[in-house]
Amino acid sequence: MEEWSESETKLTYPSENLVIAVGHAVTELEVLLPKFGDKAGVGKFAAEQIISAVDFSWFSCATNHDIIL
Repeated sequence: MEEWSESETKLTYPSENLVIAVGHAVTELEVLLPKFGDKAGVGKFAAEQIISAVDFSWFSCATNHDIIL
């Protein structure tokens, strides 16, 4: 199987890097939410923590880069 479709410009299945990043992000949330889940602005705080803790250096898609990071 190829990661990229020859006829479409989207992924046909997630890359290993994406699966690892999502796993790390979930782990960060599991740590943060019990401590800060009831605080105002927890969503923004959690997003900032995830972006600083998870390695996104592999993510080079110009179309979605600003949305994700």
